[in-house]
Amino acid sequence: MLARISGTDHLPLSYWRKRVDDVTAAARIPAQQRRARRLDEALSALESRTGV
Repeated sequence: MLARISGTDHLPLSYWRKRVDDVTAAARIPAQQRRARRLDEALSALESRTGV
């Protein structure tokens, strides 16, 4: 999903940050933790590109 959003999307990046943070906090097994880490990295890159 993150690959399809932008800084001008109708949902603000703060919404996605909260969602990714929630997923990260709930990740229990290594595979979930790796996926959560990749989501966080992708969102951080998007945030830095848009200046958030």
